[in-house]
Amino acid sequence: MDEITLNTQMRSDYGRKAAKEYRAAGLLPANIYGLGKENLTVTVDRKEFSQIFMAGHRIFTLEVGEDKEQGVIKEVQYDALGSELLHVDFSRIDIHQKITLEVAVEVIGTVANGALDVPMKEIKVESLPAGFPSSITINVVEMKVGDVLRVSDLEAPEGCTFAEEPDALVAQVSAIEEEEEEVWSGDPKEWKRCRYHRGGRTGPLSRVGSLRYHDSSAPHNSAAVDREPPDRVALQERRGEDDVAVGV
Repeated sequence: MDEITLNTQMRSDYGRKAAKEYRAAGLLPANIYGLGKENLTVTVDRKEFSQIFMAGHRIFTLEVGEDKEQGVIKEVQYDALGSELLHVDFSRIDIHQKITLEVAVEVIGTVANGALDVPMKEIKVESLPAGFPSSITINVVEMKVGDVLRVSDLEAPEGCTFAEEPDALVAQVSAIEEEEEEVWSGDPKEWKRCRYHRGGRTGPLSRVGSLRYHDSSAPHNSAAVDREPPDRVALQERRGEDDVAVGV
């Protein structure tokens, strides 16, 4: 990973009200701790941190006044909706000691057939702070239906090891299942109570998605097999009912 420098400012006000005021000013409350040193309460530029964090960076050089601290993101807190950054914790690191971080899995290429599933979005990697890759790439161009890719199939970058179970699933290719057309063979009156949608309005259609009306009384292969059921509006007026959804 590239070395990222983040400027911080010491803060002296604490509590929910102070944190809200900091965020309103474009600052993000943060803590720096670890390695037996004094805990520091600081703020960082909220927009700058968000951009760097979303780009996948996790290791920072934190400028605190005239001092510099090497730190890794330990925890990021969001609001209840998960859209607004509230707080970040940095843990100090020793550049000569290995640490474990989750690194994004990057997919290269597309599969020719089937549906690709990548359940492992990030993979745990152990390395010295300076040796972390920005991502772990997997090439899926040659994968076919039924193929699976596990951690043991990946080659770790130089100086790195994977801190995952060797048989953990990274990616797989499955056959695409075609949707079968369902045929309604029940009471035509019940069919007319189905809810359907066309251009934002409801209307008297006999088709709902891939569901067809089937008149079981008609002879096989007869033209009546796919005919329109009786008038829906008249049926509703007699019953005084609105549309009722029927599970399909």
